Amino acid sequence: MGRCENYALNWLPERLSMTEPRFPLRVLEDGRQVHLHRVVRHLEGKREVAEGTLEGTPVICKTYFADQPAARRQWRRECRGLAQLRNARIRTPRIVFQGRERSCGDYLLITEQLVAAPTYAQLLASPVPDPQLAVHLLGLVELLAQMHGAGILQEDVHLGNFLLSADQTYAIDGGGIRLLPRMTGGRQAARNLALLLAQLPLGYASLLDGLIERYLAVSVVLPAPAPVMLRKRIDQARFRRDRHATRKLYRDCSDIRVFRHWGRFVASARGEKGEQLADLLRNPDQWMEERRDQLLKPGNSATGGGCQEGGRRRS
Repeated sequence: MGRCENYALNWLPERLSMTEPRFPLRVLEDGRQVHLHRVVRHLEGKREVAEGTLEGTPVICKTYFADQPAARRQWRRECRGLAQLRNARIRTPRIVFQGRERSCGDYLLITEQLVAAPTYAQLLASPVPDPQLAVHLLGLVELLAQMHGAGILQEDVHLGNFLLSADQTYAIDGGGIRLLPRMTGGRQAARNLALLLAQLPLGYASLLDGLIERYLAVSVVLPAPAPVMLRKRIDQARFRRDRHATRKLYRDCSDIRVFRHWGRFVASARGEKGEQLADLLRNPDQWMEERRDQLLKPGNSATGGGCQEGGRRRS
């Protein structure tokens, strides 16, 4: 068997189970050491976000790899955005260190790690919904209104850029922070709110009117949009997101991992992993054959099946 074929067979299970940081030990410019132990997010060749400890304190370390041309610019934009949030008194994790790694020169941004801090995307995807989720979502739109009132826009606004810790909502991802335009601030803020609320699962649609009402009650951005206009914007944003997500299913991106080799095409969410899923992707034909009585759609041209792991069903 050739080397490329061998790589193709082993690639998927290895990548699915990757949780080790690229460099487990990072030495800061001032000589302190950060021990990293779990990857939170990894963009191949660009940057990595990992949990770790600095002098015994839990931290989150975002690494921008110095061999990438845009590393310094992206790192500076992230640092500047988090500073803008803190200066505006918007809740955001405290910066512990910003600078370079001593040996290889990678750009590092290290923040405090909040206690039990899932993102809102994780909260909404949980198989066991938080009974206080409706209250937390009110806190989310209040924080967004506070950001808009301070003239700050989260350009890449999504549920994964907000954390919940001790019943308090925090904004993260300084790279997407920019100033709200003065002349079109009201329209931009309304569009920003609609983009965020469009990401709520359809099962939470009954909460939209209350969330819009809370945002308008605390917002100081003028002109204030009408609730009916906001609902229309949310519907439009949801349609655009669904169309965009459908297109992304067939290309490699930050959310979807795509693999093509010798007539084989595999697409999986980057966050998905597990032994059953790895076995399925390693040899899907054998996996389907062994579970023929569990198939969702047996057929000659296409076959659909599913598996359940960790309380979640995948198909």
